[in-house]
Amino acid sequence: MILEQIFQLSVADNEERQENSPLTPVFNKSGIRSASGSPLNPRYSVEITPTNSPLRLRRRRDPTPFNVLAIGLRGSGKTSFIEFLHNQLDTVRDRHALDVDEDIKHEDQLDQEFVSYFADGEINGERIAVTLWDSSGFDMARDAKIVDLQMDEITLFLESKFEETFSEETKVKRPHKNIDTHIHCVFYLIDPMSPYFHYDTSVDPLDILIIKRLSKYTTVIPVISKVDTCTKYRLENIKYIWRKEMEKNGINFLEFLGDGESHDEDSKGSASSYSQEESYNEACNLLPFGCMSPDKVQKQSFCFKMEKVTQLCREYPWGKADPLNKKHCDFSILKEMVFGEWRNEMREFCKQVLYENWRTDRLEKLGNI
Repeated sequence: MILEQIFQLSVADNEERQENSPLTPVFNKSGIRSASGSPLNPRYSVEITPTNSPLRLRRRRDPTPFNVLAIGLRGSGKTSFIEFLHNQLDTVRDRHALDVDEDIKHEDQLDQEFVSYFADGEINGERIAVTLWDSSGFDMARDAKIVDLQMDEITLFLESKFEETFSEETKVKRPHKNIDTHIHCVFYLIDPMSPYFHYDTSVDPLDILIIKRLSKYTTVIPVISKVDTCTKYRLENIKYIWRKEMEKNGINFLEFLGDGESHDEDSKGSASSYSQEESYNEACNLLPFGCMSPDKVQKQSFCFKMEKVTQLCREYPWGKADPLNKKHCDFSILKEMVFGEWRNEMREFCKQVLYENWRTDRLEKLGNI
């Protein structure tokens, strides 16, 4: 009898020590471990779930890859646009006053027509690893046969990124984490100084064909370059023409956001449904973005002796045009929307929709061999 009482006291004491131990996991009613009562984890006041575990939070610190390609006619300002964009995005990596052009400019080994710029930046508190690809311009004469051959090179380049993922997926021993090299977005630069815009009030059919071909592999974002050469009325007119013609030809630049309509029967007609549709329409009205580049991109200095950086602008006898001023152009809005608000949706759309469609076609072709 005495031994039985000693045994029960020993078991109760052991259970009490385990209950009060800081190493003992605590589970809620759902069976999910909680660390809110652990003295070793005073920072955590919420449940540890698969979405906010310390391991997942640590992984989030790794920069998210985001890959962009710029295309357009020769002389449309692609390279200046890419270099200025890189200068504004590359804010994290300390280059220690090295020659930036030598440090981040790389030619694609498979195709010398494409040059990449790497930028390590931070948007909305999240680090992103951006690869900006520059391409050789389309034929200025807009010859359909020549442009078609150039488009073959571009689509081959876009497909090669899908092919890399497909090759990794078919390996017997696959890596734990694949590097996302897909081109998530293409900036299609529109030159407002092109003679075509002076004599017509519609979009060139060649532009429509190019955008439709690109849309099979990536999201296309139209960008009007050199907006400092346009009057306010002319810029608004070009934007209106592009929106009207794209809608007429069934092209939706914001397909990655859905159709802007709620498909939930319970939420239709509600305030949230109206707000969703309103925000979608506002996003549509932003396109095409109107941008310009400064006279000369000023490289940021990371050495101890900081040099005075002049204002980024384009100077004219009558004043200055600031590419970072939202009243002068849409560059800051483009940066916020594409690399901030829309980035994750673009990546998901490229992986879950565009790549999967390409993969299905690829497997069907292999099955017919």
